[in-house]
Amino acid sequence: MKENRFKTNDPRKMLGMYLAVDARKTWKEAFVDEDTGEAQEIERSELIMERGTLLDADNVAKLQFSIQAEELSEVEVSDVQRSAKPMGPGWFKPWKVTVTLGTKKIVLLLYARSLEGAVAIGGEYVERNYEGGYTFAEVQGFKDCIFIQREFKEETGEDVFGGEVKEVERAFYQAEVSVIWIWDEWTTDRLFVVLAKDVEELRGLVEDWVKDYAKRERKRMEEQDDTTSDSYKRLGCDFELSVKSATKIPCNATVPMELSKDYYESLEEEAKEK
Repeated sequence: MKENRFKTNDPRKMLGMYLAVDARKTWKEAFVDEDTGEAQEIERSELIMERGTLLDADNVAKLQFSIQAEELSEVEVSDVQRSAKPMGPGWFKPWKVTVTLGTKKIVLLLYARSLEGAVAIGGEYVERNYEGGYTFAEVQGFKDCIFIQREFKEETGEDVFGGEVKEVERAFYQAEVSVIWIWDEWTTDRLFVVLAKDVEELRGLVEDWVKDYAKRERKRMEEQDDTTSDSYKRLGCDFELSVKSATKIPCNATVPMELSKDYYESLEEEAKEK
């Protein structure tokens, strides 16, 4: 059955329908930027009535009051009740995006804040780096993990038989790693996706990441005068690392984080312009 959905400020047309979108009053507030001294405006909003609400006589009267008070100009209504609503983008999480390009399948690893974002960012990367038509074959979210993809210098050498030296082949591994901090034997388990030639190289790359992480966190704590906590002391000590599992995953490339950030920044700019 086709949905009957429209915008109106006529209470007779609202009665018996459902709100199709939240009814919100919006206004702008002026403030002075303390750093620049310039006057700025910020848009604020307040929820009047939620999407999916049945517009009986009482609710129609409330909406009419807001329209007469010029808090609303109109509302969008429907004869279909929708109570669930999509959530906004969350935190950046890792995704695996598989696209079919001609006869090839290309697997990308990237960071996105939603399924829609993963599709858009994956498509942007494909269009910038490949040619031809493509379709999305699969989009899969990882549980929280860390990507490590170091730029390796070209390795050279001589074959003992005088032949050509083969380029070192590396693959992406999904590895579960335990880090034990010696100071208090605190153990943390993390999931990594690492570009490496073998598990031994993977282990070294993860160790470098943990050392860098500890250094950055201690610096942040020092800037916040938080140098007496157990965390600060723990991160300043040695640690032991155990690779509990490591599995190769087929992957052609990881998408730079900058591309993901650019995508969401463009969405925010578009939202401001509307």
